[in-house]
Amino acid sequence: MRAAAMQALLSQQVYDQLYEALLDHRLKPGDRLNRRQVAEDLGVSVAPVLEAMACRWSIGVICLVAAVWLTAATAADPKPTAAEAEATAAAWLGRLGDPGLVLDAKLAEPGFVVRQADSAIGRITKFELDQAGYRLSFAFRGEHTAAAPPATLRAAFWHAVIDRVPTPGLDLPGWETRPLTPVSSFDQGVELVDLAAGRATFRVKTEFFAISGRDPTVLVPADAPAPPGSFFQLRRSFPLDLTISAPVSVPE
Repeated sequence: MRAAAMQALLSQQVYDQLYEALLDHRLKPGDRLNRRQVAEDLGVSVAPVLEAMACRWSIGVICLVAAVWLTAATAADPKPTAAEAEATAAAWLGRLGDPGLVLDAKLAEPGFVVRQADSAIGRITKFELDQAGYRLSFAFRGEHTAAAPPATLRAAFWHAVIDRVPTPGLDLPGWETRPLTPVSSFDQGVELVDLAAGRATFRVKTEFFAISGRDPTVLVPADAPAPPGSFFQLRRSFPLDLTISAPVSVPE
């Protein structure tokens, strides 16, 4: 089973157990839960507990109510220092091993938004996604519709941008983490797998050269250095194997 699928399964199991505890009044609104203690009690890592409390499944009002109760009642974990955060990131990279970061995401709406824009090479079409911890785009030369034949888009592919992807299993409360590609855009290792029935599937195999983290509570002016202790960057190469599928829409 892929790591992402296992993570989703564990998160669903944690959510189910917490929700059952709400139903039978072992938990009630206002109870304070420490995510680390919950993870220990349920025999899992902190990552699926965070996913469960974020409640990323489409279970309607029941999911929403439980998530509000649990998220609001969660006691803050101690925030690691920059040095501790970097050490945790290094240990996480060690656990990834040779496969690196393997992600397999099947997302619901809004999914990819198709936009036309001007560029240095003329008009281009972008498939952009900013959702569920992913922020990425795929650019194609020329103007194309969301229903363009996949072969046409493959021939017109220009570049991809990976600005952000999830890092399941990396537990750093109070930090925003981000794997970094060596260049801002790239054209190798990208495949449009399919575009059919209003849904696009891409696969990206590339390499990150580092992972960075920042304290989002510290506001840093443009072009100014981050204050000591508010930022870390761990320079260590690791591969990304991403398969992402999502609906395609065109803004009105």
